[in-house]
This record gives sequence, structure tokens and C-alpha cells, in this order.
Amino acid sequence: MSITRVLGFLAMLIGFAHCFSWDIVVAGNKQLNFYSNGMHTHTEEIAAATKIASITYDPIGYRLLFINENHLNTTMSIYDLTTGKIQTVYKVKSTVTELEVIAYEPVTQLLFIKNGSNIYSFSLNSASAKIAKYGNLVVKSDNYVRDIAVDSCGGYIYWITDRNIEKARFDGSQREVIIDSTVIFRRSLAVDQQTQKMYWIDCKLEKSVYYMSIESADLNGNNRKRLHISVNLASSIAVSKDFIYWQDNSNEGIWQLPNLECSRTSTKKIRYASWHKLLALSTCSC
Repeated sequence: MSITRVLGFLAMLIGFAHCFSWDIVVAGNKQLNFYSNGMHTHTEEIAAATKIASITYDPIGYRLLFINENHLNTTMSIYDLTTGKIQTVYKVKSTVTELEVIAYEPVTQLLFIKNGSNIYSFSLNSASAKIAKYGNLVVKSDNYVRDIAVDSCGGYIYWITDRNIEKARFDGSQREVIIDSTVIFRRSLAVDQQTQKMYWIDCKLEKSVYYMSIESADLNGNNRKRLHISVNLASSIAVSKDFIYWQDNSNEGIWQLPNLECSRTSTKKIRYASWHKLLALSTCSC
């Protein structure tokens, strides 16, 4: 199998101090592969990584935060894109993964971590901050949480289950269901703060046929649209200012669709590889 058993997928954040030559980065076991408009630009090695299970981005500190899994423990580490240095801030000595999905909010320096049906928050006020076990409980859901996303501009954490899409303030207050429709399963959630849209993947069954659909809606759940339909299942979605990206499990590739809110726009496959998990980043240009 290729080294790009990819477990992380980031959409570019816009409106911060750094200028980027890429709009997504795909994380392999020990590599970060950067792409711009579907073209590979460069690769950076993370020698200390074994299996990256989730990854998020700090645009102010210009660093990647990722979960690394192996058969002995699970760690949460920070990779400085300027210096190439890695700092581990949390470690679980267990074969059972306790850290599953992470999303970073750069303004408050809060790191949100999904564990099963719960979402916790940790403060990363400095590069040397140590994470206490589990942190602060923000959300306790009755349903298994599939993915989380952060809206820095609005000040909300979003999460997705097979039944609902919900949001709440960073402290868990003002909780609200914004999409209420049960499907076979849902995977991944992306928030685009430029357009005030959210995107996700639904798997449905109609007339004895399973199909995958790329869905979108306003951040309050209104103006829901179906952007793309395929019989090939997808596992994750990410959004940049120009494109919507998703992983196609059946064809083992990443596809891009122009971010035009139009289901008739053609898709394009940008890379062939075998991926495991892709996660979107939030975008803030408020």
C-alpha cells in the first residue's frame, strides 16, 4: 500500500498573516503532501509520526496539530511549519484510541476533541501548554458524533451525527439542532466562513440503491442543497475558497468540485491514492 494511507485533509485558511502556496494538505503516515488547485507543490516529512488519525491547523502560529496513533499509545502533537519541530502535548498509553477528531479555534486558542459522543475543549494558551486528561466537557450527545468543525467568526462549534447537525457556543451554551434528518450514515463536516456555508456527506438508500451525496446549507441550516450525487461512498470533505474536495473510497482518490453551489458543475479527480480519513479546516476572513 502507498505511504499515502491518508488520514488527514485540510482546507486552506484565508485572511491571516501567512501567505500560502497551497490550498489543501494531505497527511500520510509520515508525510504532509501540499496541493494547490489540484497540483502537488511540495512534501514535508514528519519522522516522529506513525499513523496520523486527525489533523487541524493553526493559521496564526503557522502550525499543524495532529493525533498520532500506534499500537502502544495515542499522542496529540504540534508540528511547527516554520521550524519543522514537533512537540507532543498529550499522550495516552493505551491501545484504545481516546483522541478521535480534533478542530482548532485560533482566536480563543481552544482545541476541540471529539471522543465518541462527547466533545471536549482544551486551552492552548502557549506552545508549552500541557493538556489535562479529557479537558472541559462541552457537548454530551445522545448520538455518536461523526465529525466536528469550528466557526471562528460566529463563535460556534458544529458537530454531525447520523441523525442531526447541531451547533453550540464554545462553552456548550445556546445549543441548537440545525439539520434534523436521519440517514444511513453521515461522514465529515466542513464550515466555510467566507460564504457562511457548511458542507457534509450523506449516505442514503433509495429504491434499494445506496448513494452518496454532497450536501450544503447556510450555517443556520437554511437553503439546503444537494451539490453532487455518486454511487461511490466518500469518507471526508474539505472546502477551500475555490473548491470543494472529498475522498472517494471506491476509486481511492480525492475529487474536487468548483465551489459554486451548483450541482451541474463537473467534477475532477486530482490524485490517486488510498486514504483512510480526511478532515476539513475552518476558514476565517471575518
